[in-house]
Amino acid sequence: MRFPSLVIELIRARPRLVVWIVVLFQAALWLILPVLLYRSPPGDLATVLAYGREYQVGTVLGPPLAFWLGDIAFRAAGNHMFGVYLLAQLCAIATFWTLYLLARAIVGGQQAVLAVLLTMTVTAFSSPGVEFGPLVLARPLWALLLLHSWQIMGQGRRNAWFAWSIEAGLLLLTIPAAIGLLMLVTGFALATERGRRTLMSFDPLFALLVIVVLALPYLIWLMRADTLALPPWPAIADLAGSAATRKMRRSSFGRRSIRWRGISFISSPLPPRSREV
Repeated sequence: MRFPSLVIELIRARPRLVVWIVVLFQAALWLILPVLLYRSPPGDLATVLAYGREYQVGTVLGPPLAFWLGDIAFRAAGNHMFGVYLLAQLCAIATFWTLYLLARAIVGGQQAVLAVLLTMTVTAFSSPGVEFGPLVLARPLWALLLLHSWQIMGQGRRNAWFAWSIEAGLLLLTIPAAIGLLMLVTGFALATERGRRTLMSFDPLFALLVIVVLALPYLIWLMRADTLALPPWPAIADLAGSAATRKMRRSSFGRRSIRWRGISFISSPLPPRSREV
């Protein structure tokens, strides 16, 4: 008689416990190793802390939320990198737990555990998660946004709109690609019948108002920095000069190709003459 593995039985009986065990173990691993082995901040973490000390509304690196939180965690730990490493692992824990809740709502608890375990094998969720920055902070925000999007469109829970709007606004303050991610969610809503029915209510208007209020300081900074302005049109003289340059290049290329054809014809061997019998 064959007995199932203890791990399989544990996933079947206590899926939530398995998720907490593996997620906390990985978080503890990537919290202890950098503190013991790293003598300096890895990757671009030093740049994140340098920009965070200024508390600017916007920088050339993007929206400011990740930089602010990185400096706050650094100062809260007594100017030690332990606070920043801890913040990065809290983001990882929130990401995996939200992924588990989303998968459990769609496919069930046991399959949700497998989804979390398979996601943890991706390299991007291991050592790169130590380098706290906009990408690390965007992971839990994007996961929460997807969870509440499913609750709104898939389960019809209107009370999730407020949390969805907060997460969307914070995501806009975290990475420049947030607009594209929100467009993906909007496109999915427009492509499904439930999504179109959800968008017909007044809740999206209130959510849009909250998003604009949250992202308004960064939007003002973008407008003052001329980041949203279109590039200037080239002058007519520049267009004429570029057209003349292209014409000269085409003519020189044509003469060069004719010259090479002539050389290749001259240097090619003549075919052998047929001998008469």
